[in-house]
Amino acid sequence: MLSFNNSKQVADERLVPVSQPKPVFTDLPDTGFEWQEEWAVEMKCLDGADAGVEVIFKTNTDGGVKAIALMVELVRNRIDSGQHDGKIAPIVQLEKASYPHKKHGKVWTPVMNTVGWMSLDGPAPAPTPVDPTPAPTSGSAASPTDQPRRRRVA
Repeated sequence: MLSFNNSKQVADERLVPVSQPKPVFTDLPDTGFEWQEEWAVEMKCLDGADAGVEVIFKTNTDGGVKAIALMVELVRNRIDSGQHDGKIAPIVQLEKASYPHKKHGKVWTPVMNTVGWMSLDGPAPAPTPVDPTPAPTSGSAASPTDQPRRRRVA
């Protein structure tokens, strides 16, 4: 749950894991401002310039909440199916969509496209490439195939 003050700054915030019940509005402290539902998900970039960067994506918008709720449902269905081989963490590509709003114009919404799954331990290490031809060691003669071809001049 999230409460903004008149300056649009966070007055208070209460997050609980998805495995626990949502906080009850009447049990939350009186901040003098309205409480709103908020969803959050931890993410980690796997590649590119931001590889290894960990973030928390928090949202209280309808589109953002729907994107996270859809991801939670996908994970729940995968676990319940038993067909996951330990890979229950979604790998997503973050994208965006939009829709026209009469008052605000174009409104952007987050899209989390699932492109794969991994274990909670993280992605499997990339296989080490195998060099097809070993480099000659010092002091050993190169094989004839390692020698450049010479052209015979007449």
